Amino acid sequence: MQIRNLRVEESDEQRWTLSAWVGPKQIYFSYDGIACPEVISGDAFVMAALVPAMQQGENLGIDESVPVSTELLGNLSLYQEIFRQWYPGLARVQITAKNEIQHSQPGNGAGCFFSGGVDSLYTVAKTSEELDHLVLCLGLDISIKEQQRWEKTRALAWQFSRNSGLNLISVTTNVKEHLDCKDFDNHGAILVSTGIGMGLGKLFVPASHGYNDLFPCGSHPVSDPLLSNGRTHIVHHGIAFRTDKTRAILDWPHGLDELRVCNVHSAYNCGKCEKCLRTMTALKLFNRTVDSLPSLPNFDCLDDVRLEKHNQYVFWVENYQLAKEVGNQEAQKAISRLLSRFRKREALKELDETFINGALIRLKRALL
Repeated sequence: MQIRNLRVEESDEQRWTLSAWVGPKQIYFSYDGIACPEVISGDAFVMAALVPAMQQGENLGIDESVPVSTELLGNLSLYQEIFRQWYPGLARVQITAKNEIQHSQPGNGAGCFFSGGVDSLYTVAKTSEELDHLVLCLGLDISIKEQQRWEKTRALAWQFSRNSGLNLISVTTNVKEHLDCKDFDNHGAILVSTGIGMGLGKLFVPASHGYNDLFPCGSHPVSDPLLSNGRTHIVHHGIAFRTDKTRAILDWPHGLDELRVCNVHSAYNCGKCEKCLRTMTALKLFNRTVDSLPSLPNFDCLDDVRLEKHNQYVFWVENYQLAKEVGNQEAQKAISRLLSRFRKREALKELDETFINGALIRLKRALL
């Protein structure tokens, strides 16, 4: 897989685009809200392309037009080893760069990737004294086609940045569309690639999970720091229980009006999906309401929640522990039923895969 033809196009002092060809696709990052740095590298394209190259078993060749940081190249050997142990289907590939650069000093300023969710609000709350920028991305959890949802999200993010005294940087990119790996999760590299080109001294990546439930994941406290390049230090921040994060942001004076937890297309917070109900449950247990989310009417509505992944299950276990902590037996019963349904489905899935080679799953797909 070849990376070539790095280009920088400046629209004005605070708006510019960084692009390069990765294989047959031109990948771009368009920035609004920060000046183009004097030193430009192609690190963003290398880190985003690495796992797709490993998936395809193709070496990465980087031409002379694409400067790559020596420190990043050195880190990617261990990065590959970690991902190969997590995902045995990945191959180790060679990375050949014709134009290596070594940064003599770190960049200026600190930024935090910001979505308006619990994780990013928590990281902003805990690091606000050293932060200068919030980094909001279009093309990741909000697709480029969802302009209405993007405009509302950006308006509320701008409101939050103004109230908290931080600069908002908007990034528009197609990197996820072309380099996202669904079978071998690389979303951490995709996220970091959107910000590494700005040349900041530090970038905070909000964590999703606590130390109690670390598992192979595209964004992880072991792998994310390896995406540092000598100019920008990557910090995986906020490894804590989700309920503790929620408690912390409820006690912080900013962010609740802009809280966005939903990934349903065309909605800011739909109030009906698993992510919305998960947060609404915690808020109800804390006896708090926020303008950006409807209040949970009762705990019986959780009977309609279906958990699809283990990481969702863990967050509801935390809600169950919170219900026990505050002594809400109604919530305990409802969440217990929800957790039990997931465990039963997982047990049936394991029996199916172990003894009849997934026949039940194939039959279900055929019927539905």
